[in-house]
Amino acid sequence: MDRTIANRRTSRTPSAQLGQSLPEFLVVVPVFLFLVLLVFQLVLIYRAKTTLDYAALEAARAGAVNGARMDAMRDGLARGLTPLYATSSDVVGLARAYGAAKLDLDGVGGYGRSAQIEVISPTRQAWEEFKEKQYDGREALPNDNLAFRADEVGASGVNIQDANILKIKVRYDFPLIVPFVDRVLRGESDYVKRDGIFDNGTVDMKSPLESGPDPMHGEWVMGKHFRIPLESTAIVRMQSPIFDANLLADGGGGGSPGTGTPPGGGTPPGGGNPPGGGDPPGGGDPPGGGEPPGGGNPPGGGDPPGGGDPGDPDPPVDPDPWEPPVCA
Repeated sequence: MDRTIANRRTSRTPSAQLGQSLPEFLVVVPVFLFLVLLVFQLVLIYRAKTTLDYAALEAARAGAVNGARMDAMRDGLARGLTPLYATSSDVVGLARAYGAAKLDLDGVGGYGRSAQIEVISPTRQAWEEFKEKQYDGREALPNDNLAFRADEVGASGVNIQDANILKIKVRYDFPLIVPFVDRVLRGESDYVKRDGIFDNGTVDMKSPLESGPDPMHGEWVMGKHFRIPLESTAIVRMQSPIFDANLLADGGGGGSPGTGTPPGGGTPPGGGNPPGGGDPPGGGDPPGGGEPPGGGNPPGGGDPPGGGDPGDPDPPVDPDPWEPPVCA
């Protein structure tokens, strides 16, 4: 009797668990597949970012030897990004990849342009301050004999040596090709809340309508992928004079020495802060008619000693009553 009951319990145990693995499968597999697709997409993004870093340096080098011309830098950027568009290693494949990169970066008449180059340094103020006439009579930011030129900081906030450092920032819109992951990364989910009527609750990505053709994936009429913005910067020393100031960044403000910022009436020297009628020397703080030097505390009418502004001495000041007597 006991054996019969035990057999019945043993025979019922497996049948009671039939179908349990199906809901577990339905819960785990979609999450696992999404993680696999996400890894694939992140690998592609990492590959694109490392290629963009090299391409940005290539663009900066092209600009350094061509007077910071934008067309030269865009050509250098296209050469650096060509590996992303290559499908074969022969000469024909290389030419096709370069053509596809140029089309994708420049767009068609500007429409669908997927890359922008911004010149951060030098600025137009530096160009105006240090410009000189070249051998052909045109004005340019000089690039010769930098080691033997004065290194004083001008009104633009840099000296002529630093004004010859080219710094650019490149933004490249990379297409997200892995299905479903692009929508998730963009934030198209009920878990992403909108912040006001003007916020669509998604990450800022370029839509396929704005992207135009996608030569990277053989879509020559209209792409069908969202694009995520990738950025990279590059810094090189200029190897040629810059003739066109309109190619450079607008540093904002500026001015001649004695009235602007940094030097002159502001920060640093020249009637402001630091030297020159301000802070430090020259009628301000420290030396010259201020504190420490000139007409202040400690001894000598100022700190350090000195009756006032080096350029325009103040009248003598009564000795500090707390100053110890001087023995003859």
